[in-house]
Amino acid sequence: MKTHSWFAAAISMLLALTARADLTLVQEIEDYTGDTQGAKEQITLYVSGPRLRLDKGQTISSIMLNDRKMTYSILHETRQYVQMSHELFKGLGQALGTAANAAAQLSESLRIEPTDQQETMGGYPCRLVRVRDATGALTELWVTRDAAELDAILGEFKSLMEFGLPAAGAMLDKHPELKGVPMRVTEYEGARVARRSTVMRFDRAKIAPAVFEIPPGYEEIKMPALPTPGGKIAPPSSRP
Repeated sequence: MKTHSWFAAAISMLLALTARADLTLVQEIEDYTGDTQGAKEQITLYVSGPRLRLDKGQTISSIMLNDRKMTYSILHETRQYVQMSHELFKGLGQALGTAANAAAQLSESLRIEPTDQQETMGGYPCRLVRVRDATGALTELWVTRDAAELDAILGEFKSLMEFGLPAAGAMLDKHPELKGVPMRVTEYEGARVARRSTVMRFDRAKIAPAVFEIPPGYEEIKMPALPTPGGKIAPPSSRP
């Protein structure tokens, strides 16, 4: 179930956005698998117009500047970053076509089960939707009833679907009951909770432009060129 739990987590971030208003969204991820037993991680999303930043804890950030067609991956522990143009993403998307097709096939095997159960989470009325894979493994999503922001995000950030979530757009079109913000996503292994993600906070205050900039003093790691057929990937190098 891990594959479609990440699908749900990604959608919960994407569907919370508006293309014109600033938004900060904080999501908590709980992991009960292996030796973690409830280990928590915080994911923070910042959006301002065509600019997006995603922080994974305190260690990794990704900044997407859709107006410049540029994305930065930032490693805070080593104070380094990688700069990637969206043209490179298109090349990677072609190279990963097999994986994209596998994701699309997986989405076709999921069984979506809308329910009449309702609950208010974070001040938002939500409905429960259950998702089962081909083995019967269960994920529960508490989805907001208001999907008005969906068209805005799919307009301004349509490229996100092209780069990393080719099956997500088709899934939402096929199952409108998923349209909304998943305020809580709970993934089960049998009867036991394996992972849970919860939207903890929405904040629509104005975001400072510096949030979408590379921190001063960080060093660029040059991105290796995509290999040609039969070629090898050159190792990355740091900028002098």
